[in-house]
Amino acid sequence: MFISFRCDNHRSLCFEQSIDFRAQPAEAGNDRLGRALPGHSEHLLPALGIFGANASGKSNLLDALAFMRQAVSGSHRLWPPDGGVPRDPFAWGGHADRASLFEVTFIAGGVRYVYGFKVDDEQVCEEWIFAWPSGRKQKWLERKGASFDFGAGLKGENRRIAQVTRENGLFLSTAAQHRHTQLGVVYRWFRSLRCQNLDAEHEDPRHHLPFERRLAHLLRSRDDLEDEQSLFPQSDASFLRLLELLRSADLGIEDIQLSAGGRKRGPRILLRHSSSDGDAWLPLEEESDGTRALLRLAARALETLHVGRVLIVDDLDSHLHPLLTRALVKLFNCSEANPENAQILFSSHASVLMAGSNPALRADQIWLASKDGVGATALTRLSVAGPGSVDLERGYLEGRFGAAPDCSPLNPDGA
Repeated sequence: MFISFRCDNHRSLCFEQSIDFRAQPAEAGNDRLGRALPGHSEHLLPALGIFGANASGKSNLLDALAFMRQAVSGSHRLWPPDGGVPRDPFAWGGHADRASLFEVTFIAGGVRYVYGFKVDDEQVCEEWIFAWPSGRKQKWLERKGASFDFGAGLKGENRRIAQVTRENGLFLSTAAQHRHTQLGVVYRWFRSLRCQNLDAEHEDPRHHLPFERRLAHLLRSRDDLEDEQSLFPQSDASFLRLLELLRSADLGIEDIQLSAGGRKRGPRILLRHSSSDGDAWLPLEEESDGTRALLRLAARALETLHVGRVLIVDDLDSHLHPLLTRALVKLFNCSEANPENAQILFSSHASVLMAGSNPALRADQIWLASKDGVGATALTRLSVAGPGSVDLERGYLEGRFGAAPDCSPLNPDGA
């Protein structure tokens, strides 16, 4: 599970900002959502939402994670040796000359890890890896430029790999390409991150099944488990959840199936629409962009829930009705629907997630993004902002917590 992320000098994140999945102590007495894991004493939350006005920097935080994932997976293979580091620092005030920092803390296999690096336009300035096997901290790597300091806890051909690590490449990325066994768990955690609706420049399609193939796996597992191993072995529950989402979206879709196709053409995904003319099946490629976007998000969310990964979605409600957005978030919060401790991190404008006496998100699951006078993004946890007994949605929309747009110029009568 994902514990925390911190970043400095990436796009509008001019100064160091962080987000944290740890449940807050104030919620500990009634912690229905926090998950307890071996290797970590604090409960971790299955969902975090980032809210704020347009251009407040919500997407930039998620983009920083996507950049970090791409750097780990591809800096050794994909970044040109003489091309420097393709980072995106804060644009003015001299901050472009400062290094950018990225660091994550997570748990895998019952062990806590911290991995991070600093980069400037030309090189990797610093890189570090720490692990807590058996609950005790071990230094695995501390790098300063071309100098590598390895701890006794990191076994393997570390020196040989360091010799072929470029100045603009990460040691972790290089080690993965040389099949470093011990660091495989750290590398695989980054590869397992699923980023939806983020800039294509940070997506490496070789790491992900195309949407159509993921959906075909789901449907095939429903009809013929022996045909091909499915991403969703519990096919009935996954298929029913997908169908429920489609029907709830009021798209007029009643069923979905996989056709046999022809010799030159593989299986086709068909959706049946409600119609008085009888069976009305339409191929997926002929559906609207909105329907395809909903299916893409639904398939990825169901995959994430099944295998216990982390799903990162920019603008979660862009293609979903607010009530569907609420239903999807509640799937992650529900221990029965999410037995593998999957997590979702998203940006949104859907204040309905804060609404009511039993909101989809509680105060420690809500982060607020706002900009200061120089245009730098600041992130604040709502539970730290002290919402008290105020209804979360009402307080947010009224601007009591900040991070809401000032619409007064559009209301000259004061309404």
